[in-house]
Amino acid sequence: MPLTADQQRRVAQAQVDPAPTLDGLQAMIGAWHDETFGAGSGVRRLDAIAEHLIREAFELRNGKPSAPPYQPPHQPEEAADCAILLLAHAARASYSLHQAILERFAVLQTRTWGEPDADGVIEHVREADP
Repeated sequence: MPLTADQQRRVAQAQVDPAPTLDGLQAMIGAWHDETFGAGSGVRRLDAIAEHLIREAFELRNGKPSAPPYQPPHQPEEAADCAILLLAHAARASYSLHQAILERFAVLQTRTWGEPDADGVIEHVREADP
């Protein structure tokens, strides 16, 4: 689907503006999300964002249900949708996704990792972890 003139203008502007920090991007997305979908951080709204994230993650893996078979060029678009929803969730729940990522990555680096399962997923070994 082609971009509208307004969307083209926004994309062009995003390409020349200095990149915000992750916390800055979270604030921008949070403000847009509140303006577009209404403010609030209730559990129901957070659950709705999480449900939307599940749907976008499905599209990241499988492509859009209404589209022809999955085409790899759409993967960045779907990954971006997932990231935007994660940042919207963090903004609504009032935590820094940047800080959460740093803390969680520090834990992941200390873990022992198993072998790939039948789907190729590698999970941490639960008994050996801190």
